[in-house]
Amino acid sequence: MSADGKSVGEGAATEVVTLAAYGRVVGLEVPGEAADRVTSRLPPGYTVVSSSADPDRRWSLGPGGDVERLWSEVELWVADQAEGRVFVHAGCVALRGRAILLPGRTMTGKSTLTAALVGAGASYFSDEYALLDAEGRVWPYPRDLSVREEGIGRRYPIGHFGGVTGQGPATVALVASVRFEPGAAWDVESTSAADGVLALLDNTVSARSHPAEALTATAAVARSASFLWGRRGDAAYAAGQLLALVGW
Repeated sequence: MSADGKSVGEGAATEVVTLAAYGRVVGLEVPGEAADRVTSRLPPGYTVVSSSADPDRRWSLGPGGDVERLWSEVELWVADQAEGRVFVHAGCVALRGRAILLPGRTMTGKSTLTAALVGAGASYFSDEYALLDAEGRVWPYPRDLSVREEGIGRRYPIGHFGGVTGQGPATVALVASVRFEPGAAWDVESTSAADGVLALLDNTVSARSHPAEALTATAAVARSASFLWGRRGDAAYAAGQLLALVGW
């Protein structure tokens, strides 16, 4: 695939899908037979708009191309260039208007812990991007939750885990930078607001491209949140500990 707007293949029948998301417009040129697969996978907050709209950026998907990879690239670019929201790599759940953020990159265990928190009664906001506004509140980004089974990533609707999607915005009550380690005990400690904000910034997609907006949003979280860092083993046990810490 390419982001230069070139044809996906000589003589191939193609279709252009134009989407608006978080203040940006993107164009996807895809094989005609793949158009339904692409549009059925729209991430939260993405809407199809008129093809006459002028995209900020274009992608092309070749015949037999990987739709999941395409969406990963598009979502990451939109997260970096979004207007009005700051995207943080984090799982997020909420209950009664108060949220727990789990910042971390891929393979740190945030999706598994997010699923465990949902199974324990929290509402689902996201397993990949927590969306902050300038006041430090978090908004849902409820894509299907990704879990690894036998080394393969699979996505399931949140109902598969017995949960429901939450409504935003929510006030951030706890930011837990807790990394999974096989066989580890629950080993966490409180950290300062300054260190906690740095951990959020380290996982903020637009920290380099839009540093002022990123700092404003993440620093605002410190007005309402406590911060933890450490390691954990079993997800169900860790979920119970986190819920107890915020009084749920």
